[in-house]
Amino acid sequence: MSDKRTGLSSQEGALSCFELASEAAGFGIYEYDIANEKVRWSGYMRRLLGIAEESKACMDSVLPCIHPDDRERVRGAAKAIVRTVGRYHNEFRIVRPGGEIRWILDRGQSLGPVNPATGKVALSIGTLIDVTEQRQAEIDRALWESRFRSIYKYSIAGIAITGPDGHILECNRAYSRLVGYSESELREKHFSELFHPDEYEEHVELARAMQAGEISFIDVEGRYVHKSGRPVWTRKIVSLLPDEVGGGARLAMVLATDITKRKQAEEALRESEKRERLRRQDLEAVLEAVPAAVIFGEDRACSRLSLNRMAEDILGLPGQLEVAGFPKVVRVSKDGRLVEEGESPLHRAAGTGRPVLGEDMELHYPDGPSRFIHGNALPLFDEKGGVRGAVGAFFDCTQWKQTEKALRDSEATLARDAAALRRLNDASSRLWRARDLASGLDEVLSAAIELLGADRGVIQVYDAERGVIRIAAVRGYDEALVAAFEETRIDDYPVLAEAIRNGETLAISDILNDPRFVDPQYPQVAGVLGFRAAQFSPLVSRDGTVLGVLSTQFSQPHDLSEQDFQRLALFVRQATDFLERCRADEVRRESEERLRAIVDTAVDAIIVINDEGLIQSINPSGERIFGYSQEELAGQNIAILMPEQNLALHNNYIANYLKTGKAMIMGSGRELMHRRKNGTIFTADTAIAEWHLAGKRYFTGTIRDITERKRHEEEVQLLLREVNHRSKNLLALVQAIARQTVSTNAEDFLERFEERVRALAAAQDLLVKSEWKGVVLTELIRSQLAHFRDAIGERISLDGPPLFISAPAAQTLAMALHELATNAGKYGALSSSEGTIHVSWSVGWNASEDADSFEMEWREAHGPAVNARAREGFGSTVLGPMTEMSLDAQVQFDFEPSGVIWRLHCPLKNMVEGRSPASVPAKPPAGGPQSGRRCVLVVEDEALVALEIVHSLREARFEVLGPARSVAQAFDILKKSRCSAAVLDINLGSETSEAVAVELNRRGIPFVIVSGYSLDQLPQAFEGVPALVKPVRPDLLKKELNRLMGDDSRCPAI
Repeated sequence: MSDKRTGLSSQEGALSCFELASEAAGFGIYEYDIANEKVRWSGYMRRLLGIAEESKACMDSVLPCIHPDDRERVRGAAKAIVRTVGRYHNEFRIVRPGGEIRWILDRGQSLGPVNPATGKVALSIGTLIDVTEQRQAEIDRALWESRFRSIYKYSIAGIAITGPDGHILECNRAYSRLVGYSESELREKHFSELFHPDEYEEHVELARAMQAGEISFIDVEGRYVHKSGRPVWTRKIVSLLPDEVGGGARLAMVLATDITKRKQAEEALRESEKRERLRRQDLEAVLEAVPAAVIFGEDRACSRLSLNRMAEDILGLPGQLEVAGFPKVVRVSKDGRLVEEGESPLHRAAGTGRPVLGEDMELHYPDGPSRFIHGNALPLFDEKGGVRGAVGAFFDCTQWKQTEKALRDSEATLARDAAALRRLNDASSRLWRARDLASGLDEVLSAAIELLGADRGVIQVYDAERGVIRIAAVRGYDEALVAAFEETRIDDYPVLAEAIRNGETLAISDILNDPRFVDPQYPQVAGVLGFRAAQFSPLVSRDGTVLGVLSTQFSQPHDLSEQDFQRLALFVRQATDFLERCRADEVRRESEERLRAIVDTAVDAIIVINDEGLIQSINPSGERIFGYSQEELAGQNIAILMPEQNLALHNNYIANYLKTGKAMIMGSGRELMHRRKNGTIFTADTAIAEWHLAGKRYFTGTIRDITERKRHEEEVQLLLREVNHRSKNLLALVQAIARQTVSTNAEDFLERFEERVRALAAAQDLLVKSEWKGVVLTELIRSQLAHFRDAIGERISLDGPPLFISAPAAQTLAMALHELATNAGKYGALSSSEGTIHVSWSVGWNASEDADSFEMEWREAHGPAVNARAREGFGSTVLGPMTEMSLDAQVQFDFEPSGVIWRLHCPLKNMVEGRSPASVPAKPPAGGPQSGRRCVLVVEDEALVALEIVHSLREARFEVLGPARSVAQAFDILKKSRCSAAVLDINLGSETSEAVAVELNRRGIPFVIVSGYSLDQLPQAFEGVPALVKPVRPDLLKKELNRLMGDDSRCPAI
């Protein structure tokens, strides 16, 4: 009997040990004696299922814990288990007393033999394991795999997978569209077959290096050869997929995006920069106006920098500087690491010759808060394609970063709160009913005192900066003692201070007999507080920060058991988490207040709607932009803010999105039209994001009014087109000057040409200064006499009324004055020390405004004897025919013995307003009406360019009509003469030649355009017409006219 009792005792002891081991391993065990209908289970299983201690161990106690949807299945499985010998496993859900749902894995074995009478087995033994986290991980993994497959399928970027041998295994539809081959065709191809021949060797070598492990990935821009044969520029990012079978060679994934348009734009930009140097001043003005910091690296090493005004403000640097030796005012970091010299996006773009895009950096100032910037850096190339520097544009995104950080902090805080709730579970329901820190800690302290059987206790909060602990909750002490020890310096008690700072629990079984407390102050304090034993457990947060101390005191000596410490650790954890949660709540409230402040102060409209399109809220900027108040819009359909023509499109979009989940602008942005309360329509950048709350779907729209930006962009485009046209006209004028100079002064061409270009440049400077509105006549004369400025007022006199002349007149008169001054300096009055020049002008006023006249005289005296001109040169052309043609003027050139006299007489309106071309008939062609054979009509308002065209055509033995300087003059010529072709300039001052083009088409007369406009800027009437861009090559013009007329062309009948 004694041996049997001993055996049972040993068996029970072994079972008890096994239960403890299973509890430590995190699973519950049970034993079901089926024959005797007895169930025995471990304490952990009871707690896992949430079954009360007083409940009987039986299936009837288990079934109510099982989720209603799984209950019948579990009941059926239980019936099968009791009738079948062997192993079994089952998964089901349980509902905890607090409502939490957990997944349980039931594994066990039914043991025989089967009772023939009942058909049931003798015994069933099993375990219950909580597998909630594993099930959730499987769900999350399946979700991510589904998302990746959606990205792969619907991505606008091409994605392909290649095998170790380089053959394409699979690709998405975007990749097929990119190269023009179907997926089945691509599977038959090696990836290198798609490479452009010029880049084949480079790309194959990169692939080899990546497979060999010499580089980790490939990020390269290059060309694919499309199935149609055309090149497609792409950016390819290639990386190796994990080697899951250990075979060495691995699969590769290719991510390819079409950058053809970007490459075309870059090429167009380089060509534009080469042709249009004169746009620099206008572009600099744009750079000063753009709301971004723009930095130019003037050389490849970026040792010289140019900054616009915003860049100066952000970086605290001057507009121009040499980097070497200049003190660093602002430190720059990226991803928490300081950016060293030469590592900036500007240096990297200049060093590699490739764009650096989407850079985020933080600027640290010595005496203020840091800023965040976001932007790009691009290399700048010279005419030969070499890198000559770099430019970067960076926007101040500090507010966005702060908002992002605030949102992350808020999300982290909410995550910690949720984790704290799961950890605390139902261990102390009173704790979670607490409304504030004091009541919550009081509940924890009360439970800890009760758990340990202590007489009293205290929870104190630790202030690390001051080195003090302050009472937050207390039980068992009177108010006088609480007031006396309300705040305690821990350094006054070194043993306690060391334990707190190390995060270690300090246990005292008897303070009077503990060798650590030989200092008499400890027993004295213990006597005052009335305890002999105590424990002090630091409240250490999960990041290691000591938040406070939970202590319990005993009136008599007391030893805590290991189980006491384990249970105490639970309440210490609860107190710590609760303290952290309270602090996190405070941080979250502050974060939410900051977020609300950001929304309320944002410059963009922020509108929230539900899935029915009803407006839930709008911020103050939205009220300002749309003109409605929050009260007026609340509950209204979002259609109230849209133009009528967009309502049907919007409603269809919402219905389609809610039905299919396919978004057009969700998560991105585009320009849309909106309507204000007053009915006005405006354009705005609109971005929409979706979010969910309490099972409902909401949409947030961010709307930025870009009316002013659109207007500004249109103005910039108009300005660029005008600069393009003027620059080409000016180049045509320079070309004409060069041709005329070399034809008349070949021996000193370079000197004379440079002088004439400088004269033209001086006039241009005056016109640019006045925004091409005109110049003051006196300033124009002085600019052309700049070489003789010391003589003005002494040997050179100017006499005439103040007069502001037009830009065309100024350009013509400047060239004439330059020729007069050059001639006077070389041969005339200014070539001797006694000579003088008198420049005078006057205005003749008449009753009719059209009859007002302008006269100007250049008179030289006391110079060397003047002889008549031996030959006609370019200067004579400028002073005679060109001036007469440009100003509809009469010019007289006399060679008196005393000196040259040059007189000009023209209508005043041709000087001050620009000529009225329709008022003056064109010069009739020599010899009367033309026959029409090889006869060309020239329509060009720039006199010198027109004369150059006429000269080159006559050299080619064309007969020339004109030149006509206006539409009226062109029609006048067409009435009187016949022609077989025409040369038209589009822009004729204040009008265009479009009407002439229509008339020529009506008559069937072919014509060619010679204009400063680019081909993509031509008006609709000139579409399909042969066009030559100024400055024009005479041989090309002759060739085009011969092609249009043919060898035997004749003029059509009029």
